[in-house]
Amino acid sequence: MKRKIWKRLIIVTGSVFLLLVITLFVHIMMVTKKDTVQDLRKRQLSRIDLTQSVDSLKAIEITQTIREMEGVRVAKFGFSEKAIVYELDPSVQSPDKIVAALENKGYPVKKFEINKKDMANGCPVMDKSSISYRMGRFFQNIID
Repeated sequence: MKRKIWKRLIIVTGSVFLLLVITLFVHIMMVTKKDTVQDLRKRQLSRIDLTQSVDSLKAIEITQTIREMEGVRVAKFGFSEKAIVYELDPSVQSPDKIVAALENKGYPVKKFEINKKDMANGCPVMDKSSISYRMGRFFQNIID
C-alpha cells in the first residue's frame, strides 16, 4: 500500500514538474523574438549633458528630436542630472553625429565623456554595497 502511494506521488510530482518546464519553454518562445534578441546585441547606451538648465518643454523637445533620429530607439531626460540617456544602434548612428545635429539646432548640449576614475569604478548605477556588485567584483578579481 505504501509503495503504491509513493509511486503515485512520484508520478504526479514528475508530471507536474514536466508540465511546468514545458509551460516555461513555451512562454519563453512566445515572448522572445529572434530578430529582437539579435537587435539588442547591437544596441548601446549613450549620454548627452546639457550645458545650461532648460524648462520641461525644451527638454521634451530635445528628447523628441533625439528619438526621431535614425538608429535611436529610446531617449529619456533626467532633470536632476541635466542629462539625456538614449539607446542607439552604432551601425546606423553615432553619439558624435547626434550631438552635432543637436548643436546645429542650437540646443545647449555636450557629449558625456567618462573619465578614467569613473571607468575604473564600473557601473555608476550599481549600488556598491549590494550583493550583486560584491559578487561581480569577486569574480572579476578571480578573472583578473
